[in-house]
Amino acid sequence: MKTNRFILLSAAALLVLLGFLGRGFLPGTSQSEPPVKDFALMRTVANLIRNDYVEERDPARTMDGAYRGLVNGLDALSGYLDRDMLAVFDADRRGRLKETGIILYKKYNVFPQVMAVIEGSPAEKAGIKPGDTLSAFDDRSTLTMSLAEARLALKGAGDKPVQVRVIKEMETKDIAVGREALFDAPVRWSEEPGGPAILTVRTVDGAADQLRGPLANKIKAFRGPLVLDLRLASEGSLAEAIKLANVFLMTQDAGALEKREGSRESLSCPETPLADTAPLVVWSGPATIGAAEAAAGLLQEAKRARVVGLETLGLASRQTIFRLDDGSGLLLTSGFYVLPSGRKLWDKGVVPDAALDKGDRTTAAYLKTTRGLPTRP
Repeated sequence: MKTNRFILLSAAALLVLLGFLGRGFLPGTSQSEPPVKDFALMRTVANLIRNDYVEERDPARTMDGAYRGLVNGLDALSGYLDRDMLAVFDADRRGRLKETGIILYKKYNVFPQVMAVIEGSPAEKAGIKPGDTLSAFDDRSTLTMSLAEARLALKGAGDKPVQVRVIKEMETKDIAVGREALFDAPVRWSEEPGGPAILTVRTVDGAADQLRGPLANKIKAFRGPLVLDLRLASEGSLAEAIKLANVFLMTQDAGALEKREGSRESLSCPETPLADTAPLVVWSGPATIGAAEAAAGLLQEAKRARVVGLETLGLASRQTIFRLDDGSGLLLTSGFYVLPSGRKLWDKGVVPDAALDKGDRTTAAYLKTTRGLPTRP
């Protein structure tokens, strides 16, 4: 009796969620009538599972799968996080968890693909390569995971390796990949002989504060061109991306956040730039995802920087976490980033001014192309 009641209550909760999404929460959607038909349909589905399925199923697990399918299918960055995954999400926000060094991209019902591997990371040592397809983590299929869930599954507070199932040329291989604290700051400074200075951003969150803080004197004292290396910047918020662009650019019109019903929230870079005169180049690649795309696109459109590298995926947006009463949560796309010109980067991406051959993504290739560019955009 308790099991039946749980299924029906869970179905009702799912229908509330359907109605919530159907009333135009997501950007670009419109108001709609309450999904009366969906209530009847879901009630029928719940009853069929309860009465006619060959085995008795765990109702919590059944509804967990329903929530995951509903939310994860919205777009690449939205996702349902169960109680355990939400705890990992919160731990990662409080402080960087240990990582494998794998940077992923995936869509719902497609296995994730490796976009990049951090140099010197456990993943590189284990033989993981860009372009590899990953079908399972610790024997759990990645097929129905969201991108957020897949990222979190690779992270952890301890050193326990993750068992990664890799598909290479139609062969499957299980590889144990360790976790390490890969970086202790959002940005790493390095200098090439004869220039430029390279600011390698590992995460957009906190990058502006580090540039204006510990790295400020180095940036001010450097007399050559600067490179903002966003090739590995796959995570971070839109607000932090605008702050990052503001380190190099001051403008009252930094684009906008397009929310539901077409409403827009204006964005600006109001602070005095730290480096607004030094020649600037942005490096982009397949792992330049989300917030980093917004920073690159804004600096490019404002003619503050040229972009060198490869076209990005087109995921510049804002995500908001909604916490549910049972301890799980929904990570939902709540706005799309729009450049000052009105061009939306969602599904479009940043097109480089100087494109590299997809087969040669080495730092040497980026440097060669960068040094061949004119001094100013």
